Order: sequence, then structure tokens, then C-alpha cells
Amino acid sequence: MTFDDFGMDTASLAGSLEAKLAAVRQAGFSQVMISAADIVGHPHGTAAGVRAVRDSALRVTGLEALRDFEGLTGDLHHYKLDIAKAMLTLCHQIGGRLLLVEASTRPTPAPTLAWWRPTCASSQSSRFPSGSGSRSRGCRGAGR
Repeated sequence: MTFDDFGMDTASLAGSLEAKLAAVRQAGFSQVMISAADIVGHPHGTAAGVRAVRDSALRVTGLEALRDFEGLTGDLHHYKLDIAKAMLTLCHQIGGRLLLVEASTRPTPAPTLAWWRPTCASSQSSRFPSGSGSRSRGCRGAGR
């Protein structure tokens, strides 16, 4: 059975990216929402993660998720804007046309990067591909 109007989200599955994609196909789905962490956290690098998605023959419904984007100012706004651009580029690379943007989880925006630096230093955000202009290549953002 093929569920053409339904898909799965890799964030809801355990295992490697390749195992998740295989499980989605074996379950009969033809499309998948990809967690950015599955791509940038791939043990062989981001390019290998992109290849795995492309080689899966699954239709990519989108890339998730850009979080805590709204209401920011100053350095933190610029930092998150760079993350958004990189995620749009990654979205395009995997064949997606939608970047899922979730509501902010912080009760009030932080005025500086001071609260962010400890997380930033250990995050994988630097592993997103650089670039801009992804919007013109067919990727768009969507709020949840």
C-alpha cells in the first residue's frame, strides 16, 4: 500500500538517516519531512546526508525546523538570519520546497547573544551549507 497523500517525519524515527529513510519507504510512504539535524549530524558529513535523501527516491515535503526566530534584535537577529539562509540552502539541496519555522520558545527575546553562546559553541549550525538566495530557488518558509 502507498500513502501518496501522507508522509512521515524523520524526527519521529530512531536510527541513522539511511535507516529512517528505508523505514519510511518500507512503510509505504512516498514522501518525507526531513529533520535538519539528520542531515547536518550525518556521520559522513552534510554532503553525505544530502546524498542519502536524494538517493532515497522519497519526495521531500520540507525541512524542519527553524526555531526561536521571531522577535530578535541585534547580533542574535543577524545570527538567526544566517541560520535561516543556510537552512533554506540545505532545503533546496535535498529537493525540498518548504522550511518549517516554529514559534519561538523563549518568553521574551534576548537582547544579545550572551545567552546563546554556550549553545552556539557546541551546536552543529556551522555544518549547514553557506549561501543565500535560496528563496529564489524555490524554497520558502512556513510557520507552525
